[in-house]
Formats: sequence, structure tokens, C-alpha cells
Amino acid sequence: MTNAESAGAIRKTASPGFSLIEVLVSLAVFSIGVAAITTAIIAASGTSRTTARADQSILRGQEVLEQLAAMPMDAPVLQTGGTPVIDADDRKIELEVFDPVDADGDGHDDYKTIYMRVLEKKGDDYQLRMENFFRKSLP
Repeated sequence: MTNAESAGAIRKTASPGFSLIEVLVSLAVFSIGVAAITTAIIAASGTSRTTARADQSILRGQEVLEQLAAMPMDAPVLQTGGTPVIDADDRKIELEVFDPVDADGDGHDDYKTIYMRVLEKKGDDYQLRMENFFRKSLP
């Protein structure tokens, strides 16, 4: 048997399998896929936290609106001018109460307009989360 024949015999008896290069390439492709999925999961959890904080700010703003609606018109917070209210959770609720309006011209004020902004602290600044106008009828 010649050298060429013995080499062919070895190739025929060796089990077919993956070479080291094929294993390394497939491992690299798999690692890139895992890294991409991990990055997507981390980004999604960050977005979820941001959305949850925004929802909490909006709910707090709605609670303040309900409290304002239940207050009598002579309450100090409902007097004309700006009255900022600071929340403990890095939120700031700003109110601006406008002069009463006599809508029907009978010489008696009918309502006050109140403008409310809910701001959330983001770094050194505040970001607007909600703004709303509402009218409070006068007795």
C-alpha cells in the first residue's frame, strides 16, 4: 500500500464531524445572538421603569385635580396666582389660578380656570408629564 492509498484509507475510516474552525464560528454567531437578546431585555426593562414613573406622575396629578375640585373656592390654594406644590417623589405640581370669569354677563362671577402641570425630575431639570385645564364653578 502506498502513502496515498493509506491516507485515503484514513479519511474513509475517520468519523465525519465538525472542524475546530466550524465550532468556533458557530460559537461566535451564537454569542452575538445572546448579546443582542440581553441588550434588548435590558433596554426594555429601562423603558418599563420610565413608563411606570410617568404613570405614577399622571395618577398623582389626577389625585390633585380631584382634591382641588372638592375644595371650597376660598381655599388659599385656589386664589388667583401661581401656587407650586412640591411632591416628595421628585415631582413638582404647578398650579396657576386665573381671575374669575363672568361668562353670562350678570355681574356675578361664574367660574375660575385652573391650569395644572405635573413635572417629573430628570437629572437637574424637570420634564413635563401632564398638563390640564379645568374650570371650577363659583357658588
